[in-house]
Amino acid sequence: MSIRLSTWKVGKGRNLVLIVAGVIIGSIYPLYFFPKSRNAEYRRIQERNRKGVDKESIQPGGFKSWTDPFASLKKDK
Repeated sequence: MSIRLSTWKVGKGRNLVLIVAGVIIGSIYPLYFFPKSRNAEYRRIQERNRKGVDKESIQPGGFKSWTDPFASLKKDK
């Protein structure tokens, strides 16, 4: 029984890459995919947290709140 060292080194490198990729994907799941899969739940939480907040009064520098830049294009059609 002989073990080829070159194959062993390639296998270790591949395993290391797979482990690192697994850790990265595992850490991205709760940050990105979990909220995307539970859209209604997160929408309710946002509505509850933003209730009573006057958006105009908290805008920095006197800027107006966000408006739809394409609203004028929709009216033209």
